[in-house]
Amino acid sequence: MLRYEVKQQVVTVDVTKQHLSDHPPSARRSAGWLAAVFVAFLLVCLNASVAAAQFRDEPLEDYRVVNGHYFTQAGGDPDGDEGFRISDENGVNFASEFERLGGVEVLGYPISRRFSWDGFAVQATQKAVLQWHPQANRAALVNLLDAFSDAGLDSWLEQHARIPRRQVLHDETGLTFEEVVAARLSYLDGFPALRSAYLSTPDALERYGLPAAPIANFGSVRVLRTQRAAFQESRVWTSSTRPGQVTVLDVGTLAIEADLIPTAAIEAIAASETLATLPGSPILRVEDALLAELRSVAERAGRAVVKLTDGRTGAGSGVLYDPEGLIYTNYHVVWPLDRRQLRAELPDGRTFPARVLAGDNWADVAVLKIEGDDLPAIPIGDSQSVQPGDWILGIGHAPLLPGTPSAKVGRVSSTEGRIQAEDDFPHTGLIQTNLFLSPGDSGGPLINRRGELVGLNTAIRVARRGRSLTGFSIPLARVQQIAARLLSPEGIPRPQFGFAPVNMNRGLALQTGHRLNYGVYVRDVLPNSGAKAAGLQAGSVIISMDGRSVEDIGALRRLMIRHEVGDEVEVVVVTPSGERRSLTVRLGMAAALT
Repeated sequence: MLRYEVKQQVVTVDVTKQHLSDHPPSARRSAGWLAAVFVAFLLVCLNASVAAAQFRDEPLEDYRVVNGHYFTQAGGDPDGDEGFRISDENGVNFASEFERLGGVEVLGYPISRRFSWDGFAVQATQKAVLQWHPQANRAALVNLLDAFSDAGLDSWLEQHARIPRRQVLHDETGLTFEEVVAARLSYLDGFPALRSAYLSTPDALERYGLPAAPIANFGSVRVLRTQRAAFQESRVWTSSTRPGQVTVLDVGTLAIEADLIPTAAIEAIAASETLATLPGSPILRVEDALLAELRSVAERAGRAVVKLTDGRTGAGSGVLYDPEGLIYTNYHVVWPLDRRQLRAELPDGRTFPARVLAGDNWADVAVLKIEGDDLPAIPIGDSQSVQPGDWILGIGHAPLLPGTPSAKVGRVSSTEGRIQAEDDFPHTGLIQTNLFLSPGDSGGPLINRRGELVGLNTAIRVARRGRSLTGFSIPLARVQQIAARLLSPEGIPRPQFGFAPVNMNRGLALQTGHRLNYGVYVRDVLPNSGAKAAGLQAGSVIISMDGRSVEDIGALRRLMIRHEVGDEVEVVVVTPSGERRSLTVRLGMAAALT
């Protein structure tokens, strides 16, 4: 779970978990494609009922990573937790060249790691093999089908893929390159569909190489073989093709099947080993030394990031900060969960029952305990040393990214971040970042370059159309201070009215007969509470507190944080009969989370 605030024009989805307290209802907003994804996971986590088709309910199949992009589509893992990364690093800019040469649409998905072939750095995709030329500082495509022939695999190609043998019709000795090109293009005469497919790109020679054999007839298909590709023109109707339709074969995949690519190169990379960055943005580029450092930090810190779940209601993240089994997380992560079934799942596969020691919804901090041997613990850092511009990592169990826990990399933009998620308490002095956080990352660690814990990831802000995302984290110094007070005999006394709040809106107004579409509706009043003693009735609507208008629960909570247990506050309410009354309520003490 992750709380978030949406700015400007939005699409709103409201979901409320009913309970008799002043805790925030679980209602959140969405905006654009990004927010739609976030709402989907939030609603799934809260076991809410929505039209599933409206929202994405599966992890991303590919996403931006530091210095490149990560794809799971050809990783071979049915769960989508493995794939291949294509990146710019070690002086070889395959990610940039992959995009320049047409990306997935032209080359297909990456199907290998980098490896060395004939002294060149190469990487295979479904339809090609990229080869890095350092002197030109760019990639070219390997004459892959020529490599099949050079390896004596022409018969294999005919039998397994219906690709003809390499065959040059005319003696090309002494011809200029332009004359050779003209001669080879003559192979396409009389085959308009194949000719059109080959010439569909203005750089056909760079992309496909020269035609390398006359058009071959294999009955149901005609096939054009070039140096780097093979085109099949269907001559019959099939379940996936029609007569005249041309398909470019996956010759990179054929190279794997023919053992032209080393076994070690096709070993997929776990998604949990990647460093995700914001989608829809240019590639985030860092120096090789920093990239290696960030990967090492993520690998070490990730061991202490736990998934907190009850197996039914939802899930969030937490971080082991003490080898004795103490865990920091967000209050809003554990509040909706069934504490009787609460468990912590470690990345090493172990699972332990988790006990809530204390929690505070005002600060959004909770402390948990598990019992186990050889438990990992993240090193403790100094959040006061965090500065704008610092490189930072966030790790959590967001289902949006495959292979949890997933690591995200970004930079600090401010140490004075402010946010108030819908119907929640306002938070200030937060560490503000551009981390690609999403629901499920809540309670996970914010980590500096030294691999030290400096904060807890707690909320995101999604700007207009979902094209901009800002992450917010509670500084570790504050987390430690709140935790220490929570675990003390005195605890942290937090005031409450003693009623269950609901936002008033037009639908509720029609249902209840109120002529209001704003304010806080009093669903139930707790016995022996200050609200009960003051005469506050269930069915009333609070419209003012401390002389200030109360538009919704969020406005009420902005006023509540100014008060302490025992304070007397003036509220103006509209009773169920429509009478406007002023009441004096003595604030009681909210029950502790255990």
